[in-house]
Amino acid sequence: MSDGERSYLPWIMATLVLVIGGAKLDAMRPFVARLLAVAIPIVPVLLGVKRVEGGALVVERAATAVGWVTVLAAELCVLSVFFHVTALTELAPLARLTLGGATLGALVAHTLEARRHGKARFAGYIGIAAGFGWFISVHADKDAFSAVFAGFFVAVLSGGAALLAGELLGRVFRQP
Repeated sequence: MSDGERSYLPWIMATLVLVIGGAKLDAMRPFVARLLAVAIPIVPVLLGVKRVEGGALVVERAATAVGWVTVLAAELCVLSVFFHVTALTELAPLARLTLGGATLGALVAHTLEARRHGKARFAGYIGIAAGFGWFISVHADKDAFSAVFAGFFVAVLSGGAALLAGELLGRVFRQP
């Protein structure tokens, strides 16, 4: 196990304990759901932006901008559903549209990164955050934990789709 993988291990274990504990203790489910719902859009974006660092400055700045837009729009979706802020609820359709635009921006950044380095993962990370934010904004459920759990699986699928699309674009537009 490399040092990079080892540094994530405590966080992964803490998340597992949180999810399993939240699933088993009914009184904790709403709190765990809110905590996970706020964290899920942030973590993959931070990981994606971190992976782009050290490359071309234009790609790095574009990825950072796309990352911030994704986090803000996804968090707006999460906060409108879980914290029932009326002003944010009215902005949720715009936030969903913004998540779609951020995903397209992530595909562009992913393609540019793939052209420069040959290997890119940025679109996958943004796809995770965007997919989760979109799902949560349209699937407000009485059981918040179930909505977050389902949203996590949708996020993984949307991240995989974005990664696949990014890889295809990277191959189509690769440098000769």
